[in-house]
Amino acid sequence: MNLRYCKFLVSVFLIVSMGTLLSSPAFSSPYKVNKSVTPMENGNFLVKVNITSYGDDIYGVKIIDADESIEDVFAPMGWCVATDGASYIARTSGSPVQKSKSIELIIHTTLEDIAFTCSIFGRIEQIGLPNKI
Repeated sequence: MNLRYCKFLVSVFLIVSMGTLLSSPAFSSPYKVNKSVTPMENGNFLVKVNITSYGDDIYGVKIIDADESIEDVFAPMGWCVATDGASYIARTSGSPVQKSKSIELIIHTTLEDIAFTCSIFGRIEQIGLPNKI
């Protein structure tokens, strides 16, 4: 093998390695948010919002529904939750979502194709940028 070919292989290896490393969730965002929507018998919809931390502990969540279709909300044990129909705010002081752990928040809504803006908070400050889910 000549020196030029070795340099080329090393360059390709480094580019692939950096791309893989930077595309992992831990480097692209400090948290990940997923939602699933399930129809209920009464015509409403059950929305499960799953939040996984990849960085700082999560102490608060704010979910905004521009359509104001939130009917009812539930939070896991150790979390306090409130809603006014347009926003869902959940907070904890003693049960944060730690790194590589998840939390599931439950929302009852009147819309199936619901879109939320989700903001995540640490003990005091917002973590990352708001996500559209």
